[in-house]
Amino acid sequence: MNIIYLDRLSLFSIFSIIRSKTDYSNIFYFNASPNSKKLIKIFCKLRILKVEPLLAEFILGEIRDEKGGCRFFKIWEDLRNICFEISEKELKNNNFLKKFNTHFDLRKILLFFEKILTEQINDKVVFINVAKWHADNKIISNEKSVIFFLEKDLWSKYLSRYLDRLGMKSVEYRKLINYSYFI
Repeated sequence: MNIIYLDRLSLFSIFSIIRSKTDYSNIFYFNASPNSKKLIKIFCKLRILKVEPLLAEFILGEIRDEKGGCRFFKIWEDLRNICFEISEKELKNNNFLKKFNTHFDLRKILLFFEKILTEQINDKVVFINVAKWHADNKIISNEKSVIFFLEKDLWSKYLSRYLDRLGMKSVEYRKLINYSYFI
């Protein structure tokens, strides 16, 4: 059976699960939109969802590697590597940014964007690592596959590759509206 993790419990992520027709035994989420819990109750009563999604509660200090060491530094290193990869492939050869090179140091411009990028994807990288740890240590099942539903954005393809490297499957879903207007 599959274990599903959602970066954000919302109408869009739930529709994505339903549309995917994935067979699952558990659904866990890290964040939730304001009215999503009410929607979930309706979907469960109508048997559109097999199980009610649960909040994946965690303490970052509990996340350990195979040897029992704290995984925090590895998560931070992975975050830096993803940001560096994005910078190398998307920003370094960007013609618009290169035009600033005559007035500013391009390395500083790239560093500025990497910092912004780090802030944007930090939570998702942490959630991905928590999902891996949670599935390996908290879910008792002989045959399990972990699927992480990830909101599609500019950087989701890089996060999907990261999920693949960790041995998890990724499913990207689209949102139609910006959540920040409702928070």
